Amino acid sequence: MNLLDSEDYNLFFKEEELILWIKEIVDFGIRRPGYEADIKCQEWIKTKFLEFNLSDIKEEPVELLIWEESGARLTVWQNQEPTLTTEIPAFPVPFTTPTKNFIGELAPLDAIAEESSSTIAIGKLGLSTVPLNFFRSLAVDFYDPKDEFNYLQQTLPFGPEFTEVLTPAINKSVRAFIGILDEFPWETMEYYVPYDGIVKDITAVWISKKSGSRILSMMQNGTVSGSISVSGTNRMGKSENISATIYGKSDKWIIIGSHHDAPWASAVEDGSGIAMVLSLAKYYSQAEKPKHNILFLLTAGHMSGGAGTKTFIKDHPEIVKNLVLEIHLEHAANECTISDGKLLPTGMPECRWWFVTEDEHLLKAVKSALIAENLERSLIFKPDVFFEHPPTDGGFFHLENVPILNFLTAPMYLFDPDDTIDKVHITSLGSVPRAVVQIIKSLEE
Repeated sequence: MNLLDSEDYNLFFKEEELILWIKEIVDFGIRRPGYEADIKCQEWIKTKFLEFNLSDIKEEPVELLIWEESGARLTVWQNQEPTLTTEIPAFPVPFTTPTKNFIGELAPLDAIAEESSSTIAIGKLGLSTVPLNFFRSLAVDFYDPKDEFNYLQQTLPFGPEFTEVLTPAINKSVRAFIGILDEFPWETMEYYVPYDGIVKDITAVWISKKSGSRILSMMQNGTVSGSISVSGTNRMGKSENISATIYGKSDKWIIIGSHHDAPWASAVEDGSGIAMVLSLAKYYSQAEKPKHNILFLLTAGHMSGGAGTKTFIKDHPEIVKNLVLEIHLEHAANECTISDGKLLPTGMPECRWWFVTEDEHLLKAVKSALIAENLERSLIFKPDVFFEHPPTDGGFFHLENVPILNFLTAPMYLFDPDDTIDKVHITSLGSVPRAVVQIIKSLEE
């Protein structure tokens, strides 16, 4: 049955259904790798695959580093009045070294000239805000019918250091670090970065802009010392890649994927990605038999160095060798402004980034689908425009010379607990998967 041309086509991408799926995912709780909520999400995905009557539903183990924390405590005091202590709310930085009551004198990170293992370094961290006309200049194509790229800016969820936020402190050989989220547009201390799954030999916490100003004011009035305690563990454990298959007419493959873990309960990252992948699984379960096999893949451990994607590539060389296209969908995100120090959704989509292999037919199919679905604010990039592969969970496929179509939006709140259901850009939930169907159809012609 050719559902693409039928009146029922849009019923498979009903935004009302997809947002309900995302609410269920969010209700599981914090979905970090190895956490109970992520395990519940995996089981929920399998029940959806069963509802769609998909074949070969698999749960494949992924070994990864699991970061489990139960909070941090930061206390500071003026050295001339050590009994007058001040408690500072703090968030433990992922994959750092837990410790109990590390005491040292505070010093600005950029003022530390040599190794000082007894010093607590303190420094500022900000997010990068970039004019979209700059990103447009890097793109191979774009769809911006309202010419908004001429004046819009995007605040990314990273600063210039990307995920190497602790490297400057580690290079100074300090054992403890306080990072002030100073140039974040909203007040927060809960920044789930880095998430590379590599243990750092340093104890570190994030604190908010207001807390940082308080400490820096104290330091202007004399030397300040502090005590840091971080409760947590870094341990090797297991999660699972969840997949299901619709078999086509050839021995070639298409993957449609996202990841099921998240830094928080995370509606956008990547509750929205899961929902979009499931909507496509539901569609193809009732559409006519595809030209190629389609594997729907929800991977583990994006928040632990992309462990699930790496494991899948290693364990399935026969599929990777025969991949026609790897599609990864992440972040149907609302653009946000800041009001009274809080994130406020505008109802407009965050700038859409499409990382596409440089193939003329594929690029033409992508651009045509963007126009057909009016996916405005879209930039089409080469896969290696920023790094050796796209900053997506599916980016590692590019290193295997697999043609890719990776979608993300990178809103500034991506690693913050404020990634809540109101941050989902609802109309994208239908339009992005519909564009994927059109792209796949174009490649089959």
